Amino acid sequence: MAKTELAWRAPAGVRNKLAGGTWLLTGATGFLGSTIIEQLLRNASPRKLVLVVLPKKGTPVMDQVAKLLTRPLFDRVRQQYGGSEELLKRFEAVEVDLSEGKLPPLPDADFVVHAAASISFNNHIHDALAANYKASGAASELVSSAAAAMPNLKAYVHVSTCYVNGNLPRGTFVPEGPVGPLVGPNGEGPFDHKEMVKELMALPHDEAEKRAEYYRDLLSFPNNYSITKRMAECLMYERAKEGLPLRILRPSIVGGASLHHIMPGYIGNAGGSTAYALGIAFGMFACTEWKPEHITDLMPVDYVTNGIILAAAAEPTEKGAPPLILQAATSAVDPMHNGQFYSAVTRRVAVQPPPLAVFRGCPKPSMSDVHCKTAEEYQAALKRSDAQIALRGMLMRLMGQGATASAIATRYNVFKVVSCTDMDFCLRFGCANLRAMWEGLSPEERRLFRCVWIPGEDEWEPYLDSYMVAVWERYVTPAGRARAEKRGRAVKKAATVAAVAASAVAVAAVPLLVGVARASNLPGYS
Repeated sequence: MAKTELAWRAPAGVRNKLAGGTWLLTGATGFLGSTIIEQLLRNASPRKLVLVVLPKKGTPVMDQVAKLLTRPLFDRVRQQYGGSEELLKRFEAVEVDLSEGKLPPLPDADFVVHAAASISFNNHIHDALAANYKASGAASELVSSAAAAMPNLKAYVHVSTCYVNGNLPRGTFVPEGPVGPLVGPNGEGPFDHKEMVKELMALPHDEAEKRAEYYRDLLSFPNNYSITKRMAECLMYERAKEGLPLRILRPSIVGGASLHHIMPGYIGNAGGSTAYALGIAFGMFACTEWKPEHITDLMPVDYVTNGIILAAAAEPTEKGAPPLILQAATSAVDPMHNGQFYSAVTRRVAVQPPPLAVFRGCPKPSMSDVHCKTAEEYQAALKRSDAQIALRGMLMRLMGQGATASAIATRYNVFKVVSCTDMDFCLRFGCANLRAMWEGLSPEERRLFRCVWIPGEDEWEPYLDSYMVAVWERYVTPAGRARAEKRGRAVKKAATVAAVAASAVAVAAVPLLVGVARASNLPGYS
């Protein structure tokens, strides 16, 4: 059995240890959460899965669970468990908003996985703290303060992010270790996370965001997501000292399923790297400060899922071992670059062009064609793009396409946040502990619980091509757009294709818009 730096090891048999277990899962209806459920059902034989589900007006929580299990992802396990009705018997649901309430004790719980979070980079600080800090506190408080009420608990897995270290300089190698205190570059601090939360939540809306901006700038965090996830990890360390059987799994950017998955390329929503791919595909990516040669860290969702399961099964090799910290990442073993991801999207565009482009002539053939080498060049390009979006929105609203215009503007503003230099992290995240844990498994269980990227066995081009095929099938093809529209998420989910496609007639009026822009002497239209 392989022993990691943190005095932990893989069990003699993951399936044997997990079989018959009762799991409490938060974030279970999301992209990552759904793959955790599927993998547990397929390979861990749980006795019961208790899902924490957000209240949804007019829809009982078990109806939400039943709907989740109709997804194609669960086709195999529905057969494995004898049909939908038999499968549903394995589930219970608890209706709780963790940002506002606490979990009730679950006496027979063996494992808890807290995967609920908001991955939005530009949430207001109040919302980011509620989703990423307060919810983590509510879930962990149940366990650390009520150990007697959960006597069977073996593991609490906190799903964090590699970008809790997003404030480090580019090129830094980040090992699988605890984060340090929140300290400014000139020794300011250390800042206590509890006091920061108390201060920020007490301030009015605008003042709170200004104060959060002060902390972000001082501590070099690019957004509210990464700083609130960092604060949540600090809280978890304190809970571990109180007796929480803590394991932390930090994924990097979660992408579509690997070629080893039962559904290669599988994606669950239009967030994260999928939203980025759609933005490139639909010509919204007209300029960026990201350098094509910089590293971006992408990890298949099933590898992340298996890392979470392996963390839950892990065993300490000595009494009082510190919390296990694992990183599900690729950048230290087989780095992918920004330009490779961009090229994967444009390869797919060449095979199956989307029905329209938000900016005419986009996507450009290469990321180098949209890379701005200076801040001044980037700001000038943004001004041109801003003008086009504003004019197009005016025309769409006149033509009754106000909702679509708003959706495009919202997605465009997100791209402005993402494509700036602050978000071009170019960090290298170590994964030696996760690799050692995985190598401690039997050959059969290494296959079942694959959680590491292995150069030679895993290759970027075929993986990314498979991922893009899945993106196209879900959001770009006519059938995919129809399904997206039926799900009612076209406008809400990253201005996805169904909503954009509905405005094709309006977008076809680009020459008219350009004429108006020229007449108005707007920049870039001379």
